[in-house]
Amino acid sequence: MTQQRLVPYAAPQPIRCSKCNSVSAVASGKAPPRASVACLLCSAYLCPRCDHHQHAQPDNKKHVRYPVAALKSYIDFNAAKPGESAPRSHLGGQGQALNLTIDGAETPYHTWQRAVRLYPDQPCLGARHMDKMGKVGPYKYDSYKAVNDRVLHLACGLRGLNLASGARIGLYSVNRPEWVIGELACFTNNFVTVPLYDTLGPEAAEQIISQATLSAVICSADKVASLVSIASKHPCLTTIIVMPPQPFEAASASAGAGRSTPTQFVPPSVQLPSHLRIMEMRELEVEGAKGVRTFQPNPPKGSDYATFCYTSGTTGMPKGAMLTHTNFVADMAAVFAHSEKNIINQGEVHISYLPLAHVFERIVLTNVLAAGGAIAFSRGNTLLLLEDIEMARPTIFVGVPRLYNRLYDKVLSQVNSGSPIKRWLFHTAYSQKLANLRSTGTVSHPVWDRLVFSKISAKLGGRVHAMITGSAPIADSVMEFLRICFSCHVLEGYGQTESAAGSTLTTPGDDRSFGNVGSPVCSNLIKLVDVPEMNYTSTDMVNGAPCPRGEVCFKGANIFVGYYKDPEKTKEALDEDGWLHSGDIGMWLPDQTLKLIDRKKNIFKTAQGEYIAPEKIENVYQRCKLVGQAFVHGDSLESTLVAIIVPDEEELDAWAKRMKIPFKSFAELVANPAVKQAVSEEMSAVAKEAGLKGFEQVKSIHLCPEPFSVENDLLTPTFKLKRNVAVKHFAKEIAEMYGKGDNKPATQPIQSKL
Repeated sequence: MTQQRLVPYAAPQPIRCSKCNSVSAVASGKAPPRASVACLLCSAYLCPRCDHHQHAQPDNKKHVRYPVAALKSYIDFNAAKPGESAPRSHLGGQGQALNLTIDGAETPYHTWQRAVRLYPDQPCLGARHMDKMGKVGPYKYDSYKAVNDRVLHLACGLRGLNLASGARIGLYSVNRPEWVIGELACFTNNFVTVPLYDTLGPEAAEQIISQATLSAVICSADKVASLVSIASKHPCLTTIIVMPPQPFEAASASAGAGRSTPTQFVPPSVQLPSHLRIMEMRELEVEGAKGVRTFQPNPPKGSDYATFCYTSGTTGMPKGAMLTHTNFVADMAAVFAHSEKNIINQGEVHISYLPLAHVFERIVLTNVLAAGGAIAFSRGNTLLLLEDIEMARPTIFVGVPRLYNRLYDKVLSQVNSGSPIKRWLFHTAYSQKLANLRSTGTVSHPVWDRLVFSKISAKLGGRVHAMITGSAPIADSVMEFLRICFSCHVLEGYGQTESAAGSTLTTPGDDRSFGNVGSPVCSNLIKLVDVPEMNYTSTDMVNGAPCPRGEVCFKGANIFVGYYKDPEKTKEALDEDGWLHSGDIGMWLPDQTLKLIDRKKNIFKTAQGEYIAPEKIENVYQRCKLVGQAFVHGDSLESTLVAIIVPDEEELDAWAKRMKIPFKSFAELVANPAVKQAVSEEMSAVAKEAGLKGFEQVKSIHLCPEPFSVENDLLTPTFKLKRNVAVKHFAKEIAEMYGKGDNKPATQPIQSKL
């Protein structure tokens, strides 16, 4: 794929040591030259022969040598400030955040037009179709040219609705070709897209439509009734455009488009507001096709808004992150340029099942389209997902730890239920590939891949050469499992909606690495800012080596503009110098990759990718009569929550007397299994009454007779829970609730049976 390429390593140039006069090869660049050995404790570059500090005078500190060739990011010591780590950048950036384009295309509209020119007849968007017998068949793809025709027809039809440039248009459905066609048509007219999660509740959907003042929403038929209700209260919404039935939903879809009527989509009992019009998407495309010959696109500029991407509302109402076209393309190009070998290449096949309302899936999808790849859309049913994957046979696979954990469990379950010979064969093959992986980084084996792992690889279609994981941390053992069983590279990325998804990424081919989220992509710089109240500083040492720790902050071309109509939240996220404060606590490892270790705020993400606000949940559970204090905890490698509960002594004493349960002490009463059952049942009832979502409800509890207090260091002087202290204090109990015991890893590594 032709593009503006970033060369991570500059050409070696000779440099002479001013002390011993020896000559060594170092890389040249905009920043000071990098010697083959560096001191990680200061800004010095060491002569590999005599350790002379080439660019800084040595002091009395203990200096730490590290080979520059092994470093994964560039350290700009000159930009370091007190209380912060020196900013890191991609090696090729050498201290700079780069704003790259793809062959000069600076917006997703232009990258799409480029792809149509280069790959007009290649498969583009595909879905499964139902045959005349009512059976769902294989994927059928429309070409890039065919898809572009629909984009232009819809764009022309939208223009006829007299929507102003910059109008905000909603997209409200499961992933499907019309979702992508709708967004590209909006970009053709320089409209701003506002995706709504398919699972969004009516309250959150109404808040987004009202705040963003959506003029129109392109949606699936099942969303029309709720949108009509919202439009009756918010007259800004004047148009609802209904997508056609999915090709796997009916044996045949109606050809052409007649004039639609509201009664097709709205129950007779629902009164249609006089200002609202409802039309079919196919109807709009037919109307647009009539005038497409004279249609002139109104393409956006890089500085124009591309989308308002609303974040999860778990901790409150959603916030609309404003992302420009430059933000999108800078992040896309940075992924392409992350290493010498492209991650996404021409002819890739990607299955789209992660929600397109999330920026992670949208960046992946636009990257695949920019490379001339094909997008196969799942049917939107998680129970049918593996069947869709096997049929689509993707070449790259993007997932989240929750799905990978399910694959892990399913494969191990099948192995353990197999015959002794099959179990022996699997574990023999696994142990040999694991040894090769750890020693040489090799993910393939000429014998075992064919005899054993080809059957496992077939679960994802048998063609995957690279997997990408994001959204939440993944267990090291699962990472190794994926590399061994699917014989492919597995990459882990990290970022936020506010950074257009990708801010760091591991390096393709570096398959012995895990436990980190990689190095900065070239579109942003990353630094760590001290969080002294949590004992994380830029001067931290681990095993005698410098390991700066602190809040992860980003700055660069992929960083969002701010939150729509929310200057207070914008100010909290973006400082005066343009650094985005993530709220995550990170640590720089010796090779300058980033490891995530904590959260600054009392918000965390589970393995499902759901954000959790523990204080909100604790306040709900403390409504229970039997609950005195509650500490809710979640693990980023686990999909459920657990809690430490201190029962209310007076209420529990009265309950025990009513139930005629004898006890000599409060501790003895708390240890009674009947008490735990009673507390659990009351908590479950209160949680349902309060409307807690399933992922917000605690699945396991431990009863503690000793209250949290200032004296035992679990509360601050203002009686707030010290969460980091509580996690350590109850580490054993938390491990037992997660079924790990002795603090074993969340997902156990596979042990050889030999």
